[in-house]
Amino acid sequence: KKMTFTVDISAADCGCNAAFYLTSMHQNTRESECFDYYCDANNVCGESCAEIDIMEANKYAFHSTLHTKFDHGGKGCGYGGGEGWNGPRDFVGSQYGPGAGCVDTNLPFEVEVAFPVNDQGYMKGMFLTL
Repeated sequence: KKMTFTVDISAADCGCNAAFYLTSMHQNTRESECFDYYCDANNVCGESCAEIDIMEANKYAFHSTLHTKFDHGGKGCGYGGGEGWNGPRDFVGSQYGPGAGCVDTNLPFEVEVAFPVNDQGYMKGMFLTL
């Protein structure tokens, strides 16, 4: 399965997180501290569950992460994060950002995410193309 969307983050400066993520509400059977059944990998409403961060971005940074229920840091890829960020930096500023050569964030750009499965039909990863 895959999905494609166009995003315009030209006005999303530092400190802004334009996020697109997936979580299955069906996996949480207990009412959360938010008085619903919301859950995510960061335990925001007191309930943790698996989460797929397709995009956490602004015009200077872009990250994607797969999280299990108990793996709050997850496994991800991306670029940016400012001084002191020890996360992934899979490309450089000349490739992503305002006026960059590959993804110019002054303009709308397309994101494609695919979820390949193994022989048993279980998701085996996430492939992201900007």
